[in-house]
Amino acid sequence: MSADANQDFQDQNTCCQPGRKIVLAGFGAWSLAQEKAEQIFNRLVERGEIAEKNGRTRLHALMENSRKQSESTVEDLSNYAQSAMERMNIPTRADMDALNKQVSSLSEKIDTLKES
Repeated sequence: MSADANQDFQDQNTCCQPGRKIVLAGFGAWSLAQEKAEQIFNRLVERGEIAEKNGRTRLHALMENSRKQSESTVEDLSNYAQSAMERMNIPTRADMDALNKQVSSLSEKIDTLKES
């Protein structure tokens, strides 16, 4: 290669060097941004999984607490109604069933006495 050709090559290389560095810097920035984006995405997925697990745990606890409160409320209302009925001397279903059995038994005895 002649000295003039070598000089022209070096001049072109020197001339293009800043542009080449800009292009390489762009590729590096794109690569770095992609890596950071993947890291952030993975962290968000992990946090989302944790939040989902915590949410399910809280939901189950809330549902269980609600069920217990509902059972307690039904029991309290039943006890209150039973107490109110006793204070007002209103017969319960068990009282009515017992009376029906007694009436049936007495009816059978009456029928037996009529036949004799």
